[in-house]
Amino acid sequence: MKSKYFLVLAACLILGSNAYAEGGYQLAQKHMCTACHSLDRKIIGPPWMSISTMYQSRPDAEAYLTGKIRSGGTGTWGTAQMPPSNNVGEADLKVLAKYILGLAKQ
Repeated sequence: MKSKYFLVLAACLILGSNAYAEGGYQLAQKHMCTACHSLDRKIIGPPWMSISTMYQSRPDAEAYLTGKIRSGGTGTWGTAQMPPSNNVGEADLKVLAKYILGLAKQ
């Protein structure tokens, strides 16, 4: 009986994480992030997988990445400048940061 509960819980966690990841990607499309970034190859900006891997061990990674998405910048990944995300709400910024950081864990 316990094994059935474990399987149901595991399935919920897997399905929930996939739904979350898809929501993050959909937000990235909505806010035009995919014009410069992709999952695994450089377009203009760095691939999200590289970003995720770079910041994995940083204790404040989510807050740091949320701030970087919010304010934009240049220099960390080369000379291309990322514009500030003035029209992206705080909740969406956090979902985007969590989505990117979660990629290296999958």
